[in-house]
Amino acid sequence: MAELPPVGATGLNPAAARAAETARPDRLFEDRLAGEFTAAYGFDPATAAEMSGPASLTGDIFALRTRFLDDVAGRAGCRQAVIPAAGLDVRAYRLDWPAGTTLYEVDTEPVLAFKADVLARVGSESRCVRTTVAADLREDWVGALVAAGFDPALPTVWLVEGLLGWLPPDAVERLLEQLHAASAPGSRIGLEQVFPAHFRSPVMRELYARTGDDLSTLLPDGQGPEPARWLAGRGWHVSATGVDELAAALGRPVPPMFDPDLPGSSAFVGVPYLLVEAVRPEDS
Repeated sequence: MAELPPVGATGLNPAAARAAETARPDRLFEDRLAGEFTAAYGFDPATAAEMSGPASLTGDIFALRTRFLDDVAGRAGCRQAVIPAAGLDVRAYRLDWPAGTTLYEVDTEPVLAFKADVLARVGSESRCVRTTVAADLREDWVGALVAAGFDPALPTVWLVEGLLGWLPPDAVERLLEQLHAASAPGSRIGLEQVFPAHFRSPVMRELYARTGDDLSTLLPDGQGPEPARWLAGRGWHVSATGVDELAAALGRPVPPMFDPDLPGSSAFVGVPYLLVEAVRPEDS
């Protein structure tokens, strides 16, 4: 079994939350493979359940985020999809993709190797053509993507999850520029608009005190561009949804860490977390 490197291990909490969501009778989606990854790593799901349960500070944020991006993919109708920093994502295995869709998962070789070992052991079959691209986002990952068969002339749906808040400002702008340059008219992007300041909010610091894991030590300095505004300024049609709005629409409580009425939450202190969907017009 290949080892999952520390940076790849950051995907274990979301995976455990997806496994917990799958077990709910009122689940927002189904991810039968998420628990396989946590088990293969020896990750204690009880710890993640405590963090991602409805009564905790994180609430259902991972489930809400996953469902939002699932819906972006479902609306896109594109036969080409890309997930940068794909980690333990298995949308290639659980979403109903249009016939002939190719989904590219971009991540580092160690992460992809760990994932491949687990998938081979459980024997799952993807619902589309799944192509893995071993590349570091700090390098020419778009070139590697093209070398793997990606066609920039075709409409693409891009799903960017659990990434932007951890990138330094210049890397955020560079990633947005790369997505824009590689997107043909008709492409669609789903992403989180989250800034490092969110992870330094009083409620997040309370979470760190509970878990003993201070994520703020991993954060870059400064704040990158607002993705929604950046994309709108380049002709994309953009819609942004607050977590409180999404939770209400899906019948879930607002995750405390994002509750605008909770003193100390990122929203309360003026650092909104938004889920963004952007469509590049056909005539652009």
